[in-house]
Amino acid sequence: MLAAPGEISSRRPPRNSTEDSLLVHRCRRTSLQLSTGSRRSLANASTPDDSSGMEALFHLRDFGYEQLTELTLDGLLIRLTESTWVRKGAILSPAERMAALHSLIPPGLALSHDTAWWVHRGLGRAPAPLNFITLPRRRWIADDGFDVHETTLADDEWCLIDALPITTEERTFYDLLYPHFRSRTAESAKALRGIIAEIPTGLRHRLRDYLTEVARRPFVAQMRAALDSAALDSAALDSRALGGIGSDREDQPPEMR
Repeated sequence: MLAAPGEISSRRPPRNSTEDSLLVHRCRRTSLQLSTGSRRSLANASTPDDSSGMEALFHLRDFGYEQLTELTLDGLLIRLTESTWVRKGAILSPAERMAALHSLIPPGLALSHDTAWWVHRGLGRAPAPLNFITLPRRRWIADDGFDVHETTLADDEWCLIDALPITTEERTFYDLLYPHFRSRTAESAKALRGIIAEIPTGLRHRLRDYLTEVARRPFVAQMRAALDSAALDSAALDSRALGGIGSDREDQPPEMR
């Protein structure tokens, strides 16, 4: 965790009031100069739909905590991680979200679970704590504040994004659903519906194919049933919205679907 500026200043020897006044004046002047430069950087940055991309990210190593916090309070930046901010309105790719986590990922671990889903499909700030699976499977004894899962990943269940390992969307989906079937609670059904509702139709087909390939794993049959149920509910909703003409949905123009 990063130390707050107040924590650093509290360790300094006391100054008299004149010295404090001069310091406040200098800090304000420096902050104004830095903020002006940052606003110029934001003005020159790529627009949200510009595929050049990485200019949307602002790293603590390049700008400084006080400066980035001020721009956040001004509504120009949004904080993504402990060390990375993003320009408000920017649309990030998976590679850019991975880049925001780059300095936080230790070697020998693949991003997984909530963190992997955020990289693949997420919005807003990265979930905390970060989730990983050991790659390859082994004991992980470091006390670093991460959630580390000591399990096995097949070669086709992880990939590289921005040169860093991460579980595939299909494996990530399995990992997210698994605890809700293994240890059911009163909130499990709601959580499952929320996860499945975020999945685009094309990805649902891939997920079903993946679950067929790993059919011998625990709770796979229940996961497939949940996917099928969600698909039926969606089709029924579409049918009601179209006045019961669900079978002709694909023949409708885009604005009618």
